[in-house]
Amino acid sequence: MEAISELFDFLVDLKPEVRRIAVEQVLTFSNTPEYVPLFLAEDKKAIKSLKLLVNDTPLIAQSALSSLINLSSKIEIAEQMTDERFLADVIKIVLNTESPNSDIACMLLSNLSKSEVVADKLLPRADLDDNTKLRTEFTTIGKLVDIFVRGESNKVNKFANYDHLSGVFANITKLPQGRKHFLRNVEDSEYNCLLGNIICFTEHPSLLRRGGVISTIKNCCFNIEAHENMLNPDGLNLLPRILLPLAGPEDFNDEEMEALPDELQLLEPTKKREPDSYMRELLIESLILLATTKFGREYLRNHSVYPIIREMDLQETDERVHELSLKYVNMTMRPEDPNENEDISKHSEYVKTKHLEKEEEVVDELD
Repeated sequence: MEAISELFDFLVDLKPEVRRIAVEQVLTFSNTPEYVPLFLAEDKKAIKSLKLLVNDTPLIAQSALSSLINLSSKIEIAEQMTDERFLADVIKIVLNTESPNSDIACMLLSNLSKSEVVADKLLPRADLDDNTKLRTEFTTIGKLVDIFVRGESNKVNKFANYDHLSGVFANITKLPQGRKHFLRNVEDSEYNCLLGNIICFTEHPSLLRRGGVISTIKNCCFNIEAHENMLNPDGLNLLPRILLPLAGPEDFNDEEMEALPDELQLLEPTKKREPDSYMRELLIESLILLATTKFGREYLRNHSVYPIIREMDLQETDERVHELSLKYVNMTMRPEDPNENEDISKHSEYVKTKHLEKEEEVVDELD
């Protein structure tokens, strides 16, 4: 233990080669629980040194970032990585299209954004009026969305695909202010809506990328007052992006086919459904949230969502997905009360209390 404590002193050595060897050694035990107290000792000296090293040479920075990823699973250590200066350093690496460490920085940011403190710091100032038009592409989170979209499959950085940023978006939209920011400008095509930029990835080959995007979509569906704009075919047009992963190659009768969104008509015979049961679960939970209001239920009924769910359920093997499918059908196929006067604020309070809003957290680790 004493030898390890002494090793931390070499993290700030003047010689780059000494720093490189020291940080590589630190990485080897950074995910070992019994050594965690050492990183917190002496006023968190080791953590402070590792935070500085993310700006060192690429090899040194890589080991420092990897060590911090492992350590970020410990709440008491993650709390030492929430200052704005360090977050700015990490984001700078993410946005640097020449950096070989962009993806590792994305992974660290994803872990850290599980903290509400960090997620909130990634958003614009909280005093913006809800109706204020905002060029979201110029905000910090807007820049992250932009590099996520443009950088898919190593298109702008040969070292990075930016898939881990989808986890950042999912974490941010767990906060009410995060959902509000991702849905800002949803009603105005002249301005940039962040959610609209990423919904095209619900069928992406990478489970990590599409999983984070689908989680973000579900989170945003908790904003009941935005549902009409989210479903508007001339606006966000969210429904096809939810249904496409749930659709298979089945044929429908003429009436059902005609009511389907254009994107789901005449799919290829080789069309495959989302293979991951948890993703199917999130997608159906999104539909359930969209069915909270009378407008939503009528819209979903009028666009042949039931036939998609019906055919999917015939092939379903996961009990949880089957239960959610049945819940959706019960919500949307029941007769409507023609005299019902809806209070959307009541719906908003209702969904906030449901278990759908609770998600399991997964923390990445690197050896």
